[in-house]
Amino acid sequence: MTRTTMKRLTAIALLGIGGSGAFGSGSPAFARPMIDPATYVLRGTGPFSLSMALANVTRLPGGRYRLSLVAEHLPPPTILRAKFARHAYVAWLVNGKVMDGPMRIAAVGLVVTGGSGNYTGQETVTISGVTSVIITAEPTARAHMPIMPMLAVLTSTNHQM
Repeated sequence: MTRTTMKRLTAIALLGIGGSGAFGSGSPAFARPMIDPATYVLRGTGPFSLSMALANVTRLPGGRYRLSLVAEHLPPPTILRAKFARHAYVAWLVNGKVMDGPMRIAAVGLVVTGGSGNYTGQETVTISGVTSVIITAEPTARAHMPIMPMLAVLTSTNHQM
């Protein structure tokens, strides 16, 4: 990762969208939810002001988190104007509590569920903690990190336990 990429990700963290800490790795797993269910409400601004999402995050044993997300009214990512073509939406679980090292994030690709801009995502990922959830438009749903320039579509506005 280049120094410029790290500076941009750090700037995003300071704006309240993310935090500091190494990228988490996503791995599908089927486990019984154990503790700390949390709900995040994600809202968009500008061209995404009508879009919204609800993300349920459940902490599982072994530093794993289960994400179930439903997003509504997202435009097709292929019509978004960006330097690089975007073909998919990705939800990022962000750990903003770690203060040293690179940012800790884990990705979950979203799947379209109907012709009206509705998307869902459900997966278990490994990450040390979750403080926020964001959705970005990416070239592929199997992204390991956001492409720069990052196109944040929805960001979590609050967290409820």
